[in-house]
Amino acid sequence: MEFDPNKLSWLAAPTPAAERIGRSYNALRVLIIIGVMLLGFALTLVLLSAMPSVAFGRAPAFWPVAVALVLVLCLIIKVVGRRWGKAVSMATARQLVFGAPGDALLSGWTRFRREDIAKGVEGERWTAQALEMLLAIPGTRILHGLRFPGSHVADVDHAVINGDRVVYVDSKFWKPGQYQWVDSETLASVHPRGLRRRPIHMDVLQTHPLTAKVGAEMTCHVIVHANAPGDVTFTPGRQISPTGIPVTGVQEGIDMIGHWLLQGKKAGTVDRYALARLLSLRKRARSDAGTRRGSRPLLAVQRRPAANFRPRRPAANFRPRRSARGFRPY
Repeated sequence: MEFDPNKLSWLAAPTPAAERIGRSYNALRVLIIIGVMLLGFALTLVLLSAMPSVAFGRAPAFWPVAVALVLVLCLIIKVVGRRWGKAVSMATARQLVFGAPGDALLSGWTRFRREDIAKGVEGERWTAQALEMLLAIPGTRILHGLRFPGSHVADVDHAVINGDRVVYVDSKFWKPGQYQWVDSETLASVHPRGLRRRPIHMDVLQTHPLTAKVGAEMTCHVIVHANAPGDVTFTPGRQISPTGIPVTGVQEGIDMIGHWLLQGKKAGTVDRYALARLLSLRKRARSDAGTRRGSRPLLAVQRRPAANFRPRRPAANFRPRRSARGFRPY
């Protein structure tokens, strides 16, 4: 992995002086719900006092009104709960890294070839090492292994959040060569015999409500690592997809992401509501430990994890399920 942290241009740019953790209004949310319930109770008492014959069952018209009132109150409480989401706790907001790179692949290793999974895990760990340079920007949080909308197999490799800006990062561990975008869903490697196409579905994240509405602004990025000696290059003018997703090497990718995060209006702030929405997309993986402030930022990332990769051997009569059509995890 050719990555030199000292060559990142945004390190010399002005950054927020200190990290700020956004306020949480969970208590106010609870008070509003309690107030709605008390209002409903008071209205019920008013109706009962206005119709004393209810106690003797001689006012059948009261019950439809009471049921309608209860339904309206339930609808108000549901709208308040949905529109006003929960914020993460202060302890969670101070955590820097959530999850381990490659865990989503390792937990589903029986569905894919062992060699492909080992390569995918290695690429994700290399990207995770480079992404941790973004922790130098106050307010940055990194997540690994998010659910991909519409698929039970594919996952979003990494997500970086700062303020209300979110970046989804896809790691690729491919052969050296020249790559270019063909359309919004296809990357291709250039060969003498033509283009070898590879499907990329990051554009789904730009439109799906689960991922597009996490923060006020979002973007996607594809980082390609070389899995053999050689260089990974990109066709000039074809590095950005029609939907605005760039594909780069790790050095240029971390540089672009850092500049974009620093340009946010809330740069340096931990938005506890946006972080809560992003955490709700995390997959349950083998390792669920994060890193708190002051400790080592990254889990034990090995430069060559493939040699130590020892997945369990499946049963003799085991038949793996097919992955979702059109999706590849790496």
